[in-house]
Amino acid sequence: MLDKSVAVGYVQALFETAKARGRFPETVKDLEKVAQLLRENPELKRILLHPAIPRERKSALIDRLLAPHLDPLVRNFLRLIIDKRREEILEFILDGYKSVADLIGGVARATVQTVIPLMEERLARIEEILKRLSGKRVEIKTEINPEILGGLVIRIGNTVIDGSVRSHLENLRRRLMEGRAA
Repeated sequence: MLDKSVAVGYVQALFETAKARGRFPETVKDLEKVAQLLRENPELKRILLHPAIPRERKSALIDRLLAPHLDPLVRNFLRLIIDKRREEILEFILDGYKSVADLIGGVARATVQTVIPLMEERLARIEEILKRLSGKRVEIKTEINPEILGGLVIRIGNTVIDGSVRSHLENLRRRLMEGRAA
């Protein structure tokens, strides 16, 4: 079972080292390569996560498949994870690294779901409101979700602002049912 605090510690160490060496952008790109490789190759992921496969074999696999394409910092980081038998954090490294970078850099990521695409002015207004509320620079990803029926649902960090028609209808139904039960 993954202890997320262990993963965060490794990711913070990688972030601090990359930042000190001026390698932040390269590290993000390399971690994206690693994440993509693990997504596209379930067999590789299975081998790296298998506890019975020796560390030396896993390190050799990393060297053969990834080393020519990675910055030495990321390559050494992957070897360290394998040497310490922390392979289970591999699939969380990219998101964790971006989260640490966002936290330190004062960036909040938000997802806005709507039924139809938002006009630029509306999106800019939402971004400005979220910036004021969070006190951070906000990066918004939009998603089309016909299930919400109308309105919008905003997720920023652990906060959800549900202004969807579906949510309003469910609340109305629940209040009507409670009124009938009383």
